[in-house]
Amino acid sequence: MTGENRWALPGLVLLGLALRVYGAARAGLTFDESIVWAFAREIHLRPVLHLVSRTADHPLLNAYLARASSVAFGESDLGLRVLHACLGSATIAVVYGLGKRLWDWRAGLVAAGLLAVDPFHVSWSRLIIEETPLLLCEALALWLVWRGLTRGRAADFATAGLCVGLAYLAKETALLLLPALAVALLLEARGRRALRTPGPWLGLLAALVLVGLDVAWSLGRGPEAHWRRALGILARPPGLTLKGTSLYLGELYRHLFGPDVLDSDYADGSAYATAWPLGLLYLAAVVAALRRWREADRFLVVIFFFVFITVTLIDGRRLFDPFWWASLSFLSAVLLLGGMGAPLCERVRSGAPLLIVALIALALYDFSWLGRAGARAPRLTRQEWAARVAADGEQRRLRGDLETARDQARQALLLDADNASARALLARVR
Repeated sequence: MTGENRWALPGLVLLGLALRVYGAARAGLTFDESIVWAFAREIHLRPVLHLVSRTADHPLLNAYLARASSVAFGESDLGLRVLHACLGSATIAVVYGLGKRLWDWRAGLVAAGLLAVDPFHVSWSRLIIEETPLLLCEALALWLVWRGLTRGRAADFATAGLCVGLAYLAKETALLLLPALAVALLLEARGRRALRTPGPWLGLLAALVLVGLDVAWSLGRGPEAHWRRALGILARPPGLTLKGTSLYLGELYRHLFGPDVLDSDYADGSAYATAWPLGLLYLAAVVAALRRWREADRFLVVIFFFVFITVTLIDGRRLFDPFWWASLSFLSAVLLLGGMGAPLCERVRSGAPLLIVALIALALYDFSWLGRAGARAPRLTRQEWAARVAADGEQRRLRGDLETARDQARQALLLDADNASARALLARVR
C-alpha cells in the first residue's frame, strides 16, 4: 500500500454491490420485509394522494424507499430491494471518506473493504430493512461532524443534524447518536470550542425538527404509534445482557446456545450477525483504541461505548437481540479496525496482499450463504398481517404466555388500529 490506487474504492463498491444484489435476488421475502411492503404498497400519487406515516413499529422512511424502488425496478422481490442494496453500497464509499479524514486513505480503504464484505452489513443491506438507511445516515453524520470540527463551519454541523434526523426517520434508535455525539464533543478541546458556536446547536435543532414532525404526524394517525412501542421497551426493567456483544459474537452464541438464540425469525441459514472471528477483531480494535487514545480514536470509541453500554442494559428480560439497538455501534468498530489495520499492513511484510486475500475469502464466504433462498413470507396487506398476528397472540394467551400475547396484540394494532380481535386480546391480557 505504497500509493493510493484510484481503482481500489470503485472496485470495493462494485464488489459490495454485487454481493448485495446477488443476495437480494436469491433471498425469499422475510416477515419484516413483507410488513414494510404492506405499508409501502399503500403509497400512491394517483388517482388520489395517499401517504403513510410509519412502517409498523418504525418511522416512515423505509416504506418510501421500498415504494421508490418498486416504481424504479418493479415489484419483484429483487425490485423492492435494489435501492437498499445501492444505499448499502454507497455506505462503503462514505466510510472510506470518513476513515481517510480521521486517519489517512489507507485506513479508509481497509474500513471500506471490511464493510464491503462484512456478513452483518451484507445480509441486512440486501433486504428492505431499516439498518441500511440508518447506517448510511449515521456514516454521513459522523463524517460531517468531524469535518465541522476540522473546518469550524456551522453548515457542517447543521447538515450532520439533518442526517441524524433522517437516520431517525429510518429507525428511532438513531436518537442515541445525539447524546453520544454530545459526549464526544465535550471530551475534546475542539469539540468544547465548537459547542460555544452556533453550529452544533443548529445541528441539534435540525435533527429535532425532523423528529418533531414525525411525532406530530404519527399522533394524528391513531392511538398506536411506533415511538410508543420504543418508549415501552425503554420502560422495561434494565439488567445486564449480551445484546451489546451479540452483534459481534452472535454466530458464536448460536453455536453454543442454539440456532434461535438471536432471533428465531432469522434462523433459516442467513448470517444476520457478523462472523464471530471478525467480530473479535472489531472488539479488539476498540480495546486497542482505548490504549492509543488519539483524537480520532476517542471520537469513535465514545460513540461505540455509549451505544454498547446502553444496549447492554436496556430490556434486561431479553439476554440477546443484537439488532434492535446495537447496530449503531457497528460503524465505529469497523473504522477503528481500519485505523488499526492500515499501519499493520505497512509494517508487516506482505501485509497488504494478506489483507486482500482475507477480503476475497470473506467475499467467497458471503457468496456461499447468500445463495440459499431461505423462507419466503407471503405478501399480505396490513389488515391481513394484523389478523395473523392477533390470532398468534390468542394462541399464546391460551398457552399461558400472557406477556408475548400482550406484545402480539400491540403489534397487531400497529398494523391495523381497527382490528377488533387485537383490541379484545389486549383487554384480556392487560
